Order: sequence, then C-alpha cells, then structure tokens
Amino acid sequence: MIETERTVLRWFCNDDVDGVLSFMGNPEVMRFSLGGPYDRRKCEEFIQIYATEFFAQLEQQARSNIKHELETLEPARRGDQQAARCVTKAS
Repeated sequence: MIETERTVLRWFCNDDVDGVLSFMGNPEVMRFSLGGPYDRRKCEEFIQIYATEFFAQLEQQARSNIKHELETLEPARRGDQQAARCVTKAS
C-alpha cells in the first residue's frame, strides 16, 4: 500500500464492489471497453481475479525469485569460491 496525505493506493479487495461498480458500471466510462459496462456480478468477478489469481501469480513469482537468489548464494555460503564465480558469470 502507498499512502500520501491525500491519496491511498492499494490492491482491490472484496469490499470494493460498490466503488468498482460506480465506474465500471458507468456507460460513459466504459464506452470504449469491448466488454461494455459491468454489472455487479462482473465487478465481483473482476475483483476476485485481481484479489486472488493476480496475487497468487505475484506470490509465485516472488518465491521463484527468492529461490533463484538462494541458489545463487548457496555456493558462496558453503565457501566454494570457484562455484560461486561460475554461478555469477552464468547469471
């Protein structure tokens, strides 16, 4: 979450349905959208996708990045300097 004196930026949550509906349900706002204005059910689905699936992908990517970093550091931690140099050059 990013917060300033006048603004709060955060991910969508299930409590945001009414707020999302206020703009995604507005025909004027959505006039260039291929899906057209959203109804309440479509807004709930939209939030569900971003509140669960998107976060799951972010978490998976973060775990993958951490795993890679640990694998890269492992040879140096063991004191195997030659292996550490090889891993560094290959990266």
